[in-house]
Amino acid sequence: MGSLRTEHGRRLLVVLLVIIVAMIAGYVVTEFYVRPPEVVIDPAILKGSLVRLSYEELAEHPDEHRGKAVSYRGQVVRARGRQLTVQITPENMGFWNEVVHLDLMGEAAGSNPKAGDLVDFVGVANGIRKGLPIFGKDGAVPRIAVYELEVVERM
Repeated sequence: MGSLRTEHGRRLLVVLLVIIVAMIAGYVVTEFYVRPPEVVIDPAILKGSLVRLSYEELAEHPDEHRGKAVSYRGQVVRARGRQLTVQITPENMGFWNEVVHLDLMGEAAGSNPKAGDLVDFVGVANGIRKGLPIFGKDGAVPRIAVYELEVVERM
């Protein structure tokens, strides 16, 4: 009888572990790999409704500014497929700071910028991107869905 309980306990433990692993895998896949259907927005329409937002406004009140059309110039820090990490505020001596995360949409996805490139972009504020490594630390940065991106200067 005791060995029967032990066997059922082991099976139950295995089933629970399988469920936990499946839930974690599902979360990772939906969070990082599954993209929602892409909505294509005409950049000309966005340019007609641009809002001037400082980095501080964008970072401190992301939900309040979600859906607003914005335009910035910045330097690409990291390019990975259809996602870019860009610094948008020039500082003295050629350095840039204030990081944003860009999701390239529509025709902007074909622009192929590289790290170090100077870019102009038009897009829609889209909340915060959490867990993005910034200078070796995990952080949260403003997220922008970009519909037009022009490489101004290649590095």
